[in-house]
Amino acid sequence: MIKLGRTGAAALTITVLSALAVVGGSAGSAVAVDTYVEPRPDSPFYGLGRAGESIKELAFRRDQSWHLNRADRRTREFIEMAEENKAQEYEELLDEADFRFRRAVETSNKVRNLERVENALRKRTEVLENVRNEVSEEAKPAISLAISKSSQARTSVSAAISTSTPQNTVPERARNKVVEELQNVEEKLEKIRENVRGELQKGGDNIEEIRKIVGDIEIETANNLTEKIGELADENIPGNVIVEVTKQAQNRISAAAEHAVENRSLERAIEASRRHLEILEEIENRVPEEAEPYINLARERSSHHIGILENVRKGLENNEITSGEIMNTVRGEVDRIGERIRERRENLRDRIQGAIDEDNFDNLLDNLKEEAGNRIENVPD
Repeated sequence: MIKLGRTGAAALTITVLSALAVVGGSAGSAVAVDTYVEPRPDSPFYGLGRAGESIKELAFRRDQSWHLNRADRRTREFIEMAEENKAQEYEELLDEADFRFRRAVETSNKVRNLERVENALRKRTEVLENVRNEVSEEAKPAISLAISKSSQARTSVSAAISTSTPQNTVPERARNKVVEELQNVEEKLEKIRENVRGELQKGGDNIEEIRKIVGDIEIETANNLTEKIGELADENIPGNVIVEVTKQAQNRISAAAEHAVENRSLERAIEASRRHLEILEEIENRVPEEAEPYINLARERSSHHIGILENVRKGLENNEITSGEIMNTVRGEVDRIGERIRERRENLRDRIQGAIDEDNFDNLLDNLKEEAGNRIENVPD
C-alpha cells in the first residue's frame, strides 16, 4: 500500500484520475482510493478512501479477516497521528478498531477464528505499549484506554476459546457473551474517557497530571482483571487462561506504578498489588493442578512488587528520589524481578514436564508450594 501525506496529493490525484478512467463514477473512485492507496487520516482524500471501504464491506461484512485488517489499519492510522501530536483529534480511529474486533468475534464460529482475534489483540497491546513510550504525554491517555480495552477483550476471548466443543466450534452463546462483555468494558471506559477529557482541559499540558490519569486508567484495568481471575476460577476455566490473565493484571499494575508521580498514585498501586495477591491466595486451591505452580510464581512476583513499591514510596517520603525518578526506578526494579521470574517460569516448565514423564507430579507440586512459600516469606521490604 502507498503511504500518502499532504505532499503526495498530486501523485494521488493522478492515481485517482487513472482509476476513474477505468471504473468511472464516484463509487468507483472511492473503491480505487481504498484499493490502491492508503491516505493518511489528515489527508483530504481520506474520506474518499473510507467511502471505498464502506462499499467493499458490502461483500466482506461476514469476513473475519476483513474486520481484523480494518482494526489493524485504524490502529496504525491513530499511531501515525499520535506521533505527530494529533492524538486527541483522531481518537475515534481507536474506537472503530474496537468495533472491528467485536465484529471479528461475531463472525468467529471456530476456535481458530477466536485464536486469531486473541493473537491480534495481544499484538495490538504490545504495539501500543511500545508506542506509548515514544509519543507526547497528551497522547498517552488515549493509548492507555485502548490498551485497557484490548487487555480485557483478550481475557473474554480466551475464556470463550476454553469453552469450545470437541468439534472445535464456538457456541453462539459464548460468542454473544464475549460481545456483551466487550460492550460493557467500552461503556465503563467511555465514562473514564469523559473524565480524562475534563482533566486534560483543566490540566493543560501538565505532565504530572497526565501521568496521574494514565496511572488511574492502568489501576482500573488491573483491578478489573484481578476480579476476573476469581470469576474464571469459579467457572472452572482452564488453568492456562487464568495464568495468562494473572500476567496481564500484573503488567497493568506495573504500568500504573511506573506512571506514579506522588504518594497517592503509589498507594493505589500498592493496594492493587495487595488485592491481586489476596485473590491469588484465594484461588490457589481452586485452579487445576497444572496451574498451581504458576499461580505460586505469580504470588511471589506480587510480593516482590509490593516490596519494590513500598521502598519507592519510602524513598519519595525521605526525599531520596524525586517524582521524576519514580518511573525509571520502578521500571528498573520490576524488569529485574520480571527477568528472574521469567527464568524460573522456563525452569518450571521443564521440571513439570519431567515430573509428568516420571509420573511424580504430586511430589513436585508439594515441593514447589514449599519453595514458593519460603520465597514469599523471605521477600525483602
